[in-house]
Amino acid sequence: MDKRKQIQEHQKAIKEDFKNSIPDVKIQLKSLTLPLTIIDHSHICRWLLRDQITLKDIPKDILAEFMKSKQYRHFEKVYKFYGSKSED
Repeated sequence: MDKRKQIQEHQKAIKEDFKNSIPDVKIQLKSLTLPLTIIDHSHICRWLLRDQITLKDIPKDILAEFMKSKQYRHFEKVYKFYGSKSED
């Protein structure tokens, strides 16, 4: 039982940390340029999964290229992600 409580506290701390880093993530997102690198694609996927950004936060030109990528198709398939998970 103690381990379960410890895991829950750890998960809560992680979510709080992700939430606190949202302003930095949005700055990094705005600094992305075309063409996107594989690392850029992985960052976008990570930020989406962590609910640090939504598809609405991604600039249109970046989003258009991201949606053409293998990473997006894999992301969409594996995580059944068909839009923003959270609303602002």
